[in-house]
Amino acid sequence: MRLFTIIFVIFYSTCIPQQQLSIESQYIPHTDTCLVFTPSDYDETVKYPVIFLLHGWEASYRQWSEITDLNKLANYYDFIFVCPDGFTDSWYVNNPLRPGLQIADFFIMDLIPFILDKYSIDRNKVFISGLSMGGFGAVSFFLDNQNIFRSCASTSGIMNIKTFKNNWGMSLAFGLYEQHPLNYSKFNPIEKLDKIEDIKPFLIDCGTEDRIFVTNKEFFEKCQQNKIPITFIAQPGIHNKKYWAKAIIQHLNYFKNVIIGD
Repeated sequence: MRLFTIIFVIFYSTCIPQQQLSIESQYIPHTDTCLVFTPSDYDETVKYPVIFLLHGWEASYRQWSEITDLNKLANYYDFIFVCPDGFTDSWYVNNPLRPGLQIADFFIMDLIPFILDKYSIDRNKVFISGLSMGGFGAVSFFLDNQNIFRSCASTSGIMNIKTFKNNWGMSLAFGLYEQHPLNYSKFNPIEKLDKIEDIKPFLIDCGTEDRIFVTNKEFFEKCQQNKIPITFIAQPGIHNKKYWAKAIIQHLNYFKNVIIGD
């Protein structure tokens, strides 16, 4: 049984509404908080595209709103933005070692359906994006749920977790690599490419001075080998807010072009 406790807190910034939701679920140990940004002229008779924005490791649902002005972007692109909490270091997976932390089930079974029901959303225009750990999460959700997402984007995402095994709290999400190597294969985005057919076009980017870059280049090359439609943006930058503020604009332009092409 799914349980929802919804708390609405409305803030106003340049007259654009922002809602804060707190959601309970049987799949997570405590409430999940997310921010929702809608266009200033939000109209329930209009169907909007929605973008789920996933934060990075050791961050929270506030990270994206601290990087860029989501109020302004919601108004400019006419998108709805949803920024959920990834429990700091969940890696957005069903934790194989902690039965009470099944974050993927929470997202797919509870959070996304709730958002789609509550807001006026075009269900053929559901997108997901994220940075770092959230980039890993966005691509993972997209590859595993082609029926839900129209496309995805990742910035500075870890596309091969084996390259950085046991880093950034991975041992809490997947177990120590030396003890649970199969978990790293099961959840590894680059290894999922061999198991999925008919993947929709999507985008990844990474700064060339970011040490994560090597996994993005490897992932892109694997997509090319498997004839998977992917756009890869390799550009100067490191693993920081300045880079992500630039990258998210590229993601939004990409999603807009996907919509125009439909």
